[in-house]
Amino acid sequence: MKSKQETHLQLQSIFSSIMPTYGENYWLEHTELFGALPEFDSMAIVSLIGEIEDYFDIDLDDDVITAENFATVGTVVNLVLKS
Repeated sequence: MKSKQETHLQLQSIFSSIMPTYGENYWLEHTELFGALPEFDSMAIVSLIGEIEDYFDIDLDDDVITAENFATVGTVVNLVLKS
């Protein structure tokens, strides 16, 4: 299992690949996502989920795909660590 820091670093890379106008250093734990960034739309969420599932070799159930779990980078990190 990866540490919280390792997970965060990898997610920074994933977020930057999905939304390249933001560099990896933009994606801090408290960076708001859902509802805060116009680029973080349904297509970005679908891409993010696919990248997370592929990289971390996990399956995210539909019931965990909520606004609360995608509110900030930190909530996504916690979601990955719990899965």
